[in-house]
Amino acid sequence: ARAVSEGFAARPRLCTLAGLLAPVLERHVAGPALEETKGELLTLATRFAEAGALACPAVGPEGWALAGRLTFSLVAGHWAATHPGPAVAEILARPDFAPLRKDFEADLADGLAAMLRGLAGRG
Repeated sequence: ARAVSEGFAARPRLCTLAGLLAPVLERHVAGPALEETKGELLTLATRFAEAGALACPAVGPEGWALAGRLTFSLVAGHWAATHPGPAVAEILARPDFAPLRKDFEADLADGLAAMLRGLAGRG
């Protein structure tokens, strides 16, 4: 989970695009470009699941496939939430709003670890 979160955190452009993929890009792109994009995502998802299965076999192939789908969604949503606009950032900088502050990499790692523990435990 930590390695995955570090990998995403090191690629801010990917995280931004992940948040735009379903609601914007996929709604305005069609034909071969869309098919190529989805093909690339399928390749990445397959590689993610294969690497995950080697790192933690207890999650299982189906668990890793699900983890891949959910990880991309977590990245998409959490990146936007942890990179707010200036007005929200100013409010969150105040001490009384500290409980609402988020840390992309740490929170993603914790969320992924919890998900993987759950997937490993479902037998």
